[in-house]
Amino acid sequence: MALVVDELGPDAALVPFIVDTGAARTCLHALDALRYFGATPADLDPATWRNPIKMGGIGGSVLCKESPAAYGLRRDDGQTEVVTGSILIGDMKTSGMPSLLGWDLLRLFHLEVHGGNLTLRLTRL
Repeated sequence: MALVVDELGPDAALVPFIVDTGAARTCLHALDALRYFGATPADLDPATWRNPIKMGGIGGSVLCKESPAAYGLRRDDGQTEVVTGSILIGDMKTSGMPSLLGWDLLRLFHLEVHGGNLTLRLTRL
C-alpha cells in the first residue's frame, strides 16, 4: 500500500502492512518508519513528542504518536484510490513488529479473504 505520513515528509512509500482485525488503529512501526521514510531513532523518541499515546496489544504496551496520513490502494481497474485519515507511529520498541492495518481503515471497506489462492480484496463501502 502506498502511504504518505505528514510527520515523516511529503514522499509516498510502498509499505507492507499486516491486516490485523484485532487492531483498533493502523500503526506504522519503527522499522518501517526508518526503512521507508528515513526517520531516525531520535524521531521515534517519545521524550520529544508532544502528546504520546499509550497503546496496548499482545506484545504489551508501547508509545505512539498520531500523524495525518494518506493511503493509496490500487483498485482492480489499475487506478489508485486515496483514503485520508491518520496513522499511529510507534516508538523504537516497535522495531520488531510489522506495521498493522487496523479497523480505523478496515471499517471503510468490505473485506474478502480467499485462502485457496492467498488473495485479499478490499472494496470501498
